[in-house]
Amino acid sequence: MRKNAVFIKSGLLFIFVCLFGCQKEKVQLNARASISPVSEDIHQVLYINDSIGFACGGLKYLHGFILKTTNAGATWDTSFNVGPKVFYTLVQSGTKLYATGFDGYFFTSADTGKSWQEINSPKYKRFNQICFTNSRHVFAATGEGFTLGKIYQSDDEGNSWYREDTFEKSIKSIYFIDEQNGFAGSYGSIYRTSNGGNTWQPTTATGDFFVKIQFCNTKVGYAAGYFGKVLKTTDGGTTWNKVLNENFQFNERSNFNALYFINENIGYVIGNKGYMVKTNDGGVNWQRIVQFTTEDLLGIAINNGMATIVCSGGKIYQLNL
Repeated sequence: MRKNAVFIKSGLLFIFVCLFGCQKEKVQLNARASISPVSEDIHQVLYINDSIGFACGGLKYLHGFILKTTNAGATWDTSFNVGPKVFYTLVQSGTKLYATGFDGYFFTSADTGKSWQEINSPKYKRFNQICFTNSRHVFAATGEGFTLGKIYQSDDEGNSWYREDTFEKSIKSIYFIDEQNGFAGSYGSIYRTSNGGNTWQPTTATGDFFVKIQFCNTKVGYAAGYFGKVLKTTDGGTTWNKVLNENFQFNERSNFNALYFINENIGYVIGNKGYMVKTNDGGVNWQRIVQFTTEDLLGIAINNGMATIVCSGGKIYQLNL
C-alpha cells in the first residue's frame, strides 16, 4: 500500500508539473487588422524594402492572387489576381519577384509587381517553396501531402528545369546558406547538400514534418515542424537539437506553419488557431503571445520593428514588437 501511495503521489506531481510548471509566460502585443481585399487564405508575405511588400495566396484549384502594399502593410491592393491556381510562395532575386504554388505555375515580375508573366515550370507539381542561390540558379521544393517529394533545379530562372531529385516523402521547405550548402525539410527528415544540390544526405533531424527552415548565419539555424517541434543547429546543420516541443504531454495541440528569426536569439513561431510564441534567448525560453485571432497564422515577415502576419480567410495583422 505504501508503495502504491508513493507511486500515486509521484504521478500526481508529474501531472502537476506538466500542467502548471511548463506553462509559458504570456505576452500581450498590440495587434491591428490591415485592410485586405481578399477573403481566401494568404500563405506568405515578403517585404522588399521598408514600405513595399507583397503577399500571395488563393484557392487551391481555382485561382491565385498577389497583393501589394506601399505603406508598410497598413493597406493592401491587388497586384495580380488571375493566377490559375493558388500561390504558396514568393521570393525576390535581384530586381525580380517570383511566385509559384499549386500545379507548378510559375510567374515573375520585373517591374515591382506592376505586371506578371508566366514562365515554364514542371506542370502538375505542387511547388511548396523556391530558393535562388544566385541570380539564375533556383531550386524548387515539391510534393503533395506526405509522400513522394522532388527537388527541381533550374539554371535559367525557372524557364527550364534540368534536374530533379526524388525523395520518399514530400519536400516542404528549402533553404540555402550559400551556393553550395542547402537544406530541405521533409516528413521525418531534414536533408543537407554541401555540393550545390548534386547529392542530398539526411541529417540528425527527425520526428516532425519540417515546413520552414531559416539560418541566421552560417552556423545557427532553426527549423519548424508542422506537428509542434522547433529544432536548432549551431554547427551549420550537421546536428539538430530540439528547443521547443509544444505538443509534449498535456499541452494543447498546436500545428506550426512558419518561423521568422530576426537574429540568432530573437525569433517567432506561428501556427494554427492564432498560435504564436517568441524566444529572446535562442530557444532556451519561450513566451506565448496572447491570441489576437482564431484564424490560422500562415506567414510572417518582420519589417522595421513591425510583424506582418497573413492568415486564413484573407486576414492580415500587424503587431508592434
